[in-house]
Amino acid sequence: MELSRFREAKTAEEEVNLVRNAVPKSTQYKNKWAYRIFEDWQRQRLVKVPIVEFTGLFKTYDFHLVESLDTPLVEMSVLSINYWLTKFVQEVAKPSKERYPPKTLYGIIAGIRRFLAEQKRSEDINPLNTSDKRYVLTDDFKQGTHIAFKLRSCCNGLCFYFLGL
Repeated sequence: MELSRFREAKTAEEEVNLVRNAVPKSTQYKNKWAYRIFEDWQRQRLVKVPIVEFTGLFKTYDFHLVESLDTPLVEMSVLSINYWLTKFVQEVAKPSKERYPPKTLYGIIAGIRRFLAEQKRSEDINPLNTSDKRYVLTDDFKQGTHIAFKLRSCCNGLCFYFLGL
């Protein structure tokens, strides 16, 4: 019998283990850390409903479609993720109340994006992808994050590129 150059098929259990081990433990930790920061902010924020803004970033927003902040992030619509992530980026701070450096903020948003992608496997979740026209995030999120990043440089411009700024 001739030896095949192809490997034998994997069992379902082996496939699960391969997928689980494909993401480094440090990345898994960072994703959970970033999501926990969002959850902490979500729990501590007093105003949990979108506020109608007559001027500013969200003046033309469909507020009636934005879910309450009581809704878990993994269950939110794209419109809601757009609104709340923009607010999160503007308000997030270290436990000492200092602002996160831009590089760390970049890591937090990237971790949340990876966490969402892992949890919502049926959807292609990347609210920061400016070329994906399914997401209305691009312009609104760009403007919201620009406020948070104003006068900051980040990772030699990589953060602004990642966030679409």
